[in-house]
Amino acid sequence: MNIKLNVKINSCFKFLMKYKKRWAAAGLILIVSAVPMIGSYLYAPQTAPATATEETTADTDALAWTEPEVTTAAIVESATAEAWNPTPGELNLVHFFPEGADQSDMTKSLAGEAFKSLMTHDVDWMSSIYDYSDITPAQMAARLGRSTNAVMGHYNPKDSAHNKSDPNTWTINSFKRIRMTATDGDGNAITPYSNVLSVMSMANLYTYFKGVEDYDLFLSYSKKLWESSHSYSVSMSDVYYCDGCMSEDSELKEMEELEAQAKAVALGLAKEEEDGSITPQTSEENALSGDTAASDAASDAASDTADAVDSSPVSVIEAGKSKALESSAEASLASVEASTASESTEPESTSGIIVSGRRAATTETSTEETLPVASENADSTASTKAGQAHTETQISETGIAAGEATASDATVREMNETTKAESPNSASEHLTNCPGHVDLIIHMEIIGLTEKKNLFTLDTIGNDSENIQESDWPGWNQYTMASARLLSTQDWFKKYGLTVSSISSGNPLTEGEIEAYMAELPSDLSKTRQEIIRYALSSVGKVPYYWGGKPSAPNYAANSFGILTSPDEKGRVLKGLDCSGWINWVYWSATGRRLAYESTSGLAVLGTKVNRGDLKPGDIIVRTGADAHVIMFLGWTADGRIRCIHESSASVNNVTVGIRDANWPYYRKLVD
Repeated sequence: MNIKLNVKINSCFKFLMKYKKRWAAAGLILIVSAVPMIGSYLYAPQTAPATATEETTADTDALAWTEPEVTTAAIVESATAEAWNPTPGELNLVHFFPEGADQSDMTKSLAGEAFKSLMTHDVDWMSSIYDYSDITPAQMAARLGRSTNAVMGHYNPKDSAHNKSDPNTWTINSFKRIRMTATDGDGNAITPYSNVLSVMSMANLYTYFKGVEDYDLFLSYSKKLWESSHSYSVSMSDVYYCDGCMSEDSELKEMEELEAQAKAVALGLAKEEEDGSITPQTSEENALSGDTAASDAASDAASDTADAVDSSPVSVIEAGKSKALESSAEASLASVEASTASESTEPESTSGIIVSGRRAATTETSTEETLPVASENADSTASTKAGQAHTETQISETGIAAGEATASDATVREMNETTKAESPNSASEHLTNCPGHVDLIIHMEIIGLTEKKNLFTLDTIGNDSENIQESDWPGWNQYTMASARLLSTQDWFKKYGLTVSSISSGNPLTEGEIEAYMAELPSDLSKTRQEIIRYALSSVGKVPYYWGGKPSAPNYAANSFGILTSPDEKGRVLKGLDCSGWINWVYWSATGRRLAYESTSGLAVLGTKVNRGDLKPGDIIVRTGADAHVIMFLGWTADGRIRCIHESSASVNNVTVGIRDANWPYYRKLVD
């Protein structure tokens, strides 16, 4: 065995020795090639990890396009996944912020800034239209270029301004009805709405190709679209007479009808619609109403449609008077109230109809005094916000002076004919039964993305052939239009945090400001009324406006004002109250007693009727119908207007102190 093993070893040795030169060369090659491999392996731990290098690069890229205009969420996403890139299907400006803005809040982004600007303008525009109803028919006639004969009726013993022996005083001092309509671009009847999301969706597509971060371009383009998509007309009917409205029986019948409506709403058997009408609820709707709170929420559908546009008491009909609003308070209020003065362009007409052409009424007249709160723009006799202009087109009864016929023109004529048809009785037949009536006629046109005559067809910038040829912008084709429409249908609150609530502004009164108002109250005012006023003033800026919102308990704790809730009809998501709900809550909290009704129709019949001149702080003033609203009387200004407290749905979206003309039909005293 050992001999055989020795033989094999000797044979291998001889073989190796025979080819020793070849084996030496192969070994040398192996050693030379192994040295770099070993060196590379030993050196690798000294190199920075690849992942760290990638993170640094990602951070640098992210900061390059933020600086510092990107939300925190976007930075995190770009560091952990792919870097963000603009797309036509996303609101790209939410990734860009003004310098110093809170980047954790998308409502503070450039998209949020544009949304607030457009939405505030949108709400104020609608408010200015509704506020035509806040003045007297005589004031309206003056704006329309009509003589005083257009509003002269017969002696009304219930009107303190009438002198039985002087027919020149027999003017009709309030509108009987407000006839309000709205249509889309194709003339189809619609409920007034905001098209701001549609406008911004188109602007997003346009700037996606022209400059995704160009805020100035985005906003200017949006404003142009908004202006081209909004128009309105205002007129008034001729004087007409009813079968008799002066008797106690007729007044009693009117109040009985209002009370019947209020009861039906309170029981969930009917609901107030956006136009102020009362409609029966279906059995399914009743089932959904369920408990009292649900039926209460449904009860004020109409009162807040108008209130949703009422609250900026801005009236374009008075825009143009150069008027300085002098502070009317005594020395105790001088420190917290300031007068305002500016000039505006009055939308007057000499042809019987006022029309805001196919652009927005950008003049928002501010007739509220600058009160110690972020007060809304006031009503009909004030000055225009500085820097804004208002262009009005005057039309005749048969058409627009410029020759362009609109749906609103036809609608106005149709409404006038309807008024005449409904009121064929002559004045002579009703000298004792009816003092005469006048209706206000308002028509709005708001254009969206889906009509044949839509925003795409009105876009003079995006459809400019030179603009298309000189840039990467392809124009409005099937792809770009579909992308804009898709973006407009997204849940903007869920995705971007943008709703009407984004522009809510609460600015509570200080204790000193409240005491200044309290010091102005009559010295003989009852303690109960003082408590009501104090509680109302203390709620300024603290209770968000929420359409259909009703109190579930007195005081604050059980109502959870300000928490997120399901969107109301206008997209507000902060829990709060509407105008009539706020009145109920204040009285409930201050007196410990809940009012019997919580709708505007119900408030119009509660308590006792008082004359306008006998109003006391704490009384309420109500208008029902197409622009229903309710306010609480606080006092008189030096020029005889009403200072009030109310839940406002204009850009303030909260309780505020304001000044109104409020020539409304129902003045009610709820406490002694």
